[in-house]
This record gives sequence, C-alpha cells and structure tokens, in this order.
Amino acid sequence: MIWYFVSLLKFALPVFSGLFLYGNILNASDDSFCDPENLEIVTTNKLLLYKVEVADTVYTRQKGLMNRKHLPSNRGMLFIFDRLHYAKMWMKNTSVVLDIIFVNELGIITKIIREAEPFSLKIHSSNRPVKFVLEVPSFGKNSNLINVGNSISHCYIENK
Repeated sequence: MIWYFVSLLKFALPVFSGLFLYGNILNASDDSFCDPENLEIVTTNKLLLYKVEVADTVYTRQKGLMNRKHLPSNRGMLFIFDRLHYAKMWMKNTSVVLDIIFVNELGIITKIIREAEPFSLKIHSSNRPVKFVLEVPSFGKNSNLINVGNSISHCYIENK
C-alpha cells in the first residue's frame, strides 16, 4: 500500500507542480499585473501619470509625507483605508505644499483641498465616506487640471 502511494506521489507531484508554475506564468503576463507605484488621473483633457508610495498600514498612514524636504511634481502618496470612512488629514511636520484629494471606493474624486498649508494642524475632512486619499504636490504636474468627478486608476482601486 505504501509503495502504491509513493508511486502515485512520484507521478502527481511533477504534474501538479508544472500546472502551478504554468498558472503563475500566465498570471504574470496578463493584465492583472499590479505595479503599486503607477497611478493615473483621468481628467477631461489629459491623462496624468504619477509615481506614488502606498500607505496601507496604520504606521505608514500616520507617517504619510511628514519630514520630506521635497517631493517631485510627478510623485505622491496614496493612502488606502480598510473601509469607507470620513477621512481626516493634516499637514503636521509636512513642509511640502500639497493637494489633498479624497477618492471614493470606485476611484472617483469627491473633494480636493488645494494648497494645504505646510505644518498646519488644521484638520481637512472628506465630505463623504472615502476609501482612498491621494496627496500630490500643489503646483505640480498639471495639478490644476485635477477636478472633482475625475477618476483615478490604480491597481488597488477596483474601477476597471
């Protein structure tokens, strides 16, 4: 009986390993590949491309962009929350002038705080429950084209 099990295992292991590897190769080459650095904002006139850091833990969301001396115009941070909620953001220890963009679970921009004052303890709240907040430099890469109602495309936002 043990001999039968061992021969079955000798046959089954390579077959299932091959299927597993083949499945992973297929998944790596299809459209589901996620590069969390890439974010697109679809405006009326233009597609804006940003490289973002993802803040998806309590620690990274609390730290945010604090203590940064400079943020290139095509960079930003995408805050991802576990659930829909009224987001509250501030600029404590943040020296870069930022636009704070509140985004619902579908990737639609619901509110924008433009030119948030550096180092301010003022609380900026979303006007409705959101799942994401995007911070990008004010005066940055076509930031004046970004408006409420525009959409954001990112592999962690299910709006495709």
